[in-house]
Amino acid sequence: MWESRLSPSGRSGNRVKLNYRDEIVLELLVETDLALPPTPIYENLHRQGEDISKRTVNRRLQVLEERGYVERVLEAKGYYAATDKGRSYFDS
Repeated sequence: MWESRLSPSGRSGNRVKLNYRDEIVLELLVETDLALPPTPIYENLHRQGEDISKRTVNRRLQVLEERGYVERVLEAKGYYAATDKGRSYFDS
């Protein structure tokens, strides 16, 4: 099962830093390598003990899409997948 490797303080490094909630949403998509709609993202994060609402997941996905970390796939169904930029965010 997927489990976050992030601490609540987020990542450090020289690249543009995402906030913690952006990182956990993106990390779920990267680690699972799945395209998912917002509700399953919320459900999986919630099951992992993350304190995040469905509304916040939707807002974070919009921000991540604007910044190029995720993209909409199956547009009519509202699925999101990590982009190459999103996948490379977690590279050391």
